Amino acid sequence: MKQIRVLAVLLLPLLVLAGCAQVAPVPTGVSTPSETPVLSEEPAVATLAVGVGPSAAEKTLAAVCAEAVKLAGVGAELVDVPATGGELIAQMSVGTISVYPGFAATLLEQNLAGEEPPAPEEVVATLAAKLAPDISLLQPNGLDGKLVWATGKTDIADWEAAARAIGGESPLALVPKFAITRSDGVPAIQAVYSAALDFQVEDNAFARHERAAGQDAFVAAFRALEVAELSGLKQLADTRGIAMADPVAVLFTKTLAEDQPEAIIKVNEAMKALTAAEFAVLETQVASGADPLTVAAPWVAEKVK
Repeated sequence: MKQIRVLAVLLLPLLVLAGCAQVAPVPTGVSTPSETPVLSEEPAVATLAVGVGPSAAEKTLAAVCAEAVKLAGVGAELVDVPATGGELIAQMSVGTISVYPGFAATLLEQNLAGEEPPAPEEVVATLAAKLAPDISLLQPNGLDGKLVWATGKTDIADWEAAARAIGGESPLALVPKFAITRSDGVPAIQAVYSAALDFQVEDNAFARHERAAGQDAFVAAFRALEVAELSGLKQLADTRGIAMADPVAVLFTKTLAEDQPEAIIKVNEAMKALTAAEFAVLETQVASGADPLTVAAPWVAEKVK
């Protein structure tokens, strides 16, 4: 009981939002009046589901979380998350998924239900309030999955130049689905830069890369953490500052915080150690086809003690 209380005390500063919970003491043995020894079975190791999105960046983040959970003596497996944020939250609320590293601004937008979005500096706190009490999240570690735009045309440096080059032609622009409606996505490009583009959804980041690199598409949108997919393309400078931060936020269930607080501590340690430079190395390997868990395991073992 003392150890569990110590872990709970250590865990509190890590959370953006967490409920108060009592953890019942775990019996250490079983007494029996029989003279025949009672052999207790080894308890089965719990296996937690860590939610993972389709991109190499999302697979890298999920693998880091899963390998960190394992260091707490808990099993972990990667489970594909639903396509919509509402379905994801529903699955986490009933415990189907226990941990999910996602992007705070994107998750919040998917769960605003028509409400006005908060100021950028209030995104994480607003998301935490919406998820409570069943789901909490760790403080962001500085990794930013904001939307960036890139082109295979080397003579275009920023959106001002891109808008001039477009003229009245309406060339092709490839975007992930989430960029169609978000405030710094397609609507902002059209309104702020007056860019008359033919926007089409392409959720495969490598397909967007290939078509932009081959100049089949004039421009394509990516998350800033899609390092390998952006390689070889020229990012357009956002001269009017429409880009919105989309910090990585690790969601976890209240049940996990109560039953396995050490797992959350290990995940927090791993995420705090994951700099943008080190993430780029891991994501590039995953993007090249390497197994995410195999890539993440040695890195987590070195960084988390």
